[in-house]
Amino acid sequence: MSRSAVIPFTRSRVNLVVDGNSLSASQGASNGMSWPEQMLASFMPPGSDIALTRVGIAGQTWRQMSGTGPGGQGNGAWVATDVDNAFDANKRNILLAWETTNAVHVENRTPAQVAADAEEYVRGRLAAHPTWRIFVMSSIPRENVDQATADTRNATLAAADALIARQCRSWGAKGFITLRGVGSPWAFPDYALSRWGDNPQLWLESGGPSNVRVHLTDAGYRIVAQIVAMVLRNAPM
Repeated sequence: MSRSAVIPFTRSRVNLVVDGNSLSASQGASNGMSWPEQMLASFMPPGSDIALTRVGIAGQTWRQMSGTGPGGQGNGAWVATDVDNAFDANKRNILLAWETTNAVHVENRTPAQVAADAEEYVRGRLAAHPTWRIFVMSSIPRENVDQATADTRNATLAAADALIARQCRSWGAKGFITLRGVGSPWAFPDYALSRWGDNPQLWLESGGPSNVRVHLTDAGYRIVAQIVAMVLRNAPM
């Protein structure tokens, strides 16, 4: 990869847009500690100054992000319009899309359906603005009150991620960002309760019989920031 192919991260040239669910919106993060803010503050090249727009909404699914899904928080065509309107024709536009967990845990979509929903979203954004540079982010495991159900659905999440990773470039996305890679705290094959206890400092919720582990602490979002930054810093645009 030539250095000239790597995007220069300056405000005058780059517009970064983040769309998705409550994780994309960094639900539970302290003020100024969302993962996009931490990424821009700590992990991008020195001198980076990027325009950031966050349009993620808690509860959204891929279909709702496209404006085509059933009812729910943020449902409706205005959701798709929201991200499309964040495009800046005078800059290079990067769109980070982070969903899948609600499609599985809320809508009970199969891996093939989730991949189709993600494809609809990516193709829809490119139809509106063909020069979007879109990166789709993987899910992370979550814990449910009913751990047997969580095991099944986490396996579904992983299968959906695998399909999206294989297919997303054919839809026009620039790449897939996995948060489950080697060295990640979310890179484990089974979802038994004991594994979640390995990294309690990363989870906002306490887990156990009365709660679920879904959202992250500032430290957890910092790891997301590091992983995403590593991809963007080396992504040919």
